[in-house]
Amino acid sequence: MVVDNTHPPRAVRAPLIALGKGHGARVIAYYFECPVKTALARNRLREGRGRVPNVAIFVTAKKLAPPMLDEGFDEVHVIKSE
Repeated sequence: MVVDNTHPPRAVRAPLIALGKGHGARVIAYYFECPVKTALARNRLREGRGRVPNVAIFVTAKKLAPPMLDEGFDEVHVIKSE
């Protein structure tokens, strides 16, 4: 199973981790580290429903807690973005 979404706070990720663990799955996080400046620039290039208000990027960045092994992930991979 793949969950492709933004789950910035740990508390929101916890039920998904528990679900995977409950089914005996390895739970792996891929964290795409992206500076707010880069996210804003990419957002400006989007059109239609793909573009979000800038405030959404700032709010998400403020809530963001990068995934950590101590949450129950078996692996955490960080992909850096410029």
